[in-house]
Amino acid sequence: MLEGLTAKIAAEAEAEMATYREFERWCTGTAEEKTSAITANNNTKQELETNIESLSLAIDEIAGSMEGIDQAFVADSKSIREGVELRVEEKVAYASRWASSCACALRAIKQRPPAGSAPPWSLTLMVKNTLISSAKLRRESNGEVLGKSPFSLAFRMVELIFTVLAYGPNL
Repeated sequence: MLEGLTAKIAAEAEAEMATYREFERWCTGTAEEKTSAITANNNTKQELETNIESLSLAIDEIAGSMEGIDQAFVADSKSIREGVELRVEEKVAYASRWASSCACALRAIKQRPPAGSAPPWSLTLMVKNTLISSAKLRRESNGEVLGKSPFSLAFRMVELIFTVLAYGPNL
């Protein structure tokens, strides 16, 4: 009986030892899996933190460039408004000079003397007076011919031509 009991205890000890070894293998395998998972996740965490930092820098850079774009937009809008205002002023001045030239031409046509009468002045005198008044206006406008428009002298010449046409062969 003692031998049977010894054999039974030895068999149970063997079974317990096998269970213990199996549990030990499971613990070791699980610990290794957890350690490798922790290492992999730490690497992933570092990559994500680096990515977050680079994206934060990109956000700051984009925000800075957006501020620059906003400032440029405001400056461009102001420049456009000023340009439009200047063009309106130039258009009004152009229309005024054009109307003045047309009025001078009409006045010259209306004042045309009857055929065969002598003109009150000669063609040479008319050209001289036109050039003198153009030079005077140029001095008054700091070198610009008749204000801002390069066409002003042309308007003056149109007036001269209409005057010549008005007097026709009498000149």
